[in-house]
Amino acid sequence: MAALTNQPKNLNFLSPLKFTFVVNKLPNVNFFVQSVLLPAVSLNAVEVPTPFVKLPQAGDHIDFTEFQIGFRVDEQMESYRELYHWIEALGFPESFDQYKELADGDRRVNPNGDKEILSDGTLIIHNSNTNANIRVKFTGLFPSTLSELAFDLRAGDVQYIECVASFRYEKFEIELISE
Repeated sequence: MAALTNQPKNLNFLSPLKFTFVVNKLPNVNFFVQSVLLPAVSLNAVEVPTPFVKLPQAGDHIDFTEFQIGFRVDEQMESYRELYHWIEALGFPESFDQYKELADGDRRVNPNGDKEILSDGTLIIHNSNTNANIRVKFTGLFPSTLSELAFDLRAGDVQYIECVASFRYEKFEIELISE
């Protein structure tokens, strides 16, 4: 009878349509976010040899996959350019001054005046009543990949351009906001 009494309190399913995502450094990207891919998490296993078989034991190192967002690109390309300039400054392809401008809070790259090279980001997942339910906080985000933009005259209907950005980060934490 334990199975009958061991039921979850909330029987609603998680909706993929109800979320908000914000990266502190990217106000234009935040507005146009269309999709978010919550990263996979894996724990390495250590095999302990025995005379008969190797026994797997839980390891001591967690691996996180990259965090990805999909966003629409506005016609001034502000959303794309925010990420492009951040990546450009991190990689300083022309000079070390580009990195220094990022660290010094260059307004072009960092509209909030934040002097950090990395940024934090927050994913708010809403419940079935569209209330904030879960907060996923990413610490130490930085962009690692910005996808290509496809322009194509052959398309019959206008399909607005979307872009995918991947981020590396130090960690993420999941917190229940409401019960």
